Amino acid sequence: MSDQMSIEMGSLTVRFNRMFLSGIPDC
Repeated sequence: MSDQMSIEMGSLTVRFNRMFLSGIPDC
């Protein structure tokens, strides 16, 4: 169970990071 939770949390983090990074303009 913990493994599945870890994978789900990792996927959420990756999605959040991509959204956050895409929202920042590249200098």
